[in-house]
Amino acid sequence: MAALARNLTANGDTAMVVPERNVNAHALYFDIWGTFGGATVKLQQSPDFGTTWIDVASGSFTSNGFLAVDMPTRGFRLNVASASGTTDVSAEIA
Repeated sequence: MAALARNLTANGDTAMVVPERNVNAHALYFDIWGTFGGATVKLQQSPDFGTTWIDVASGSFTSNGFLAVDMPTRGFRLNVASASGTTDVSAEIA
């Protein structure tokens, strides 16, 4: 898996990541874990690799989670909102 983000502690957007994908695979797998401390973390994808960002359906997390994303390889990022002093979240996508 590719690290999408490590130790997110504040509101904002992560840098874009374009995961490598096996041409025979049908899904990308997203894992998120840590201490959310009231934060909401959204997985977003960009159809144009960084200009336009769209929330991935079922990709909003307030606790540890997993999501299979069946779509072409695109740019992905995380958006963090309502982070607190205890927020410390990491995520991977592959």
